[in-house]
Order: sequence, then structure tokens, then C-alpha cells
Amino acid sequence: MKTVFRCGVMLLTMLSCPTVWRAKTSNWVPLDPTLKSCAEFRDANSHLDFGDDYYVMKSNSTIERPSLELGADEKEIDSFMIWYELTGHYELFKTGQACVEDTQEKYGEVRSMEAAIFIQWERRAKSDFFAKQLLKRFTGRSLN
Repeated sequence: MKTVFRCGVMLLTMLSCPTVWRAKTSNWVPLDPTLKSCAEFRDANSHLDFGDDYYVMKSNSTIERPSLELGADEKEIDSFMIWYELTGHYELFKTGQACVEDTQEKYGEVRSMEAAIFIQWERRAKSDFFAKQLLKRFTGRSLN
């Protein structure tokens, strides 16, 4: 019960402060690359990798919070958009679920919950990016 409560608190913290969460966990990947399903998720997730090299900090004033700006080129973004629309969202879901199940079987519930939180974060980041790019392309507006 304590484990479920701790993971719930961690999930709420992650959802309420995604920028802080991402900054603190950018090197933290609770996926076992020796599990085939987790390796498949990592491969699928590598489309437009949302690592530090794609983001630059931008701050217009000292009062406002600094924001993240994408630093990827248009070819990479176009490639991601086509992949995500056609099969990417399903690949991320399918391989993510299999990874969580295999992790639970090999390591137990706590480790599988950590993997599930990480996978959900990555899937959410990709879907948010896809939605923002669609909005920008069809309306010319940005959410930032």
C-alpha cells in the first residue's frame, strides 16, 4: 500500500511539474534494455528523441519562467509527424504495454510501476508534441 501511495505521489508530481520532472530524470531510464519488449519501446521512442540536444532554454524576462523551445530541424519534425500519425502512436502503446508486463514478470511490481510511469511520460510528450505541431501547421498559432 505504501508503494502505491509513493508512486501515486510521484505521478502527481510529474504531471504537475513536467519541466522539472524532465530535467531531473533525463538520465533516468528504468527500462531494462535486455528485455526484448523494452528494447522495442526504446527503438520506437527514438523518433524525434526529446533529449537535451533538441531543446534550448529561452527566457524573455526574469519574471517569467524560462520556456523550452524545440531545436530540431523541419525534416526531423516532418518525419516524426508522418511516423506518429501512421503507426507511431500504436507502436508506442503496444511496445510500452509489453515492456511493463515483462518488467513486472522479471522484477516485480515496483520496478514495473517505475517503467510504466516513464513510458507514460514519454508517450505523453510525443502526443503533446504531435498535437502542438498540428495546431501550428493548421492554424499558424502556437500554445507557447
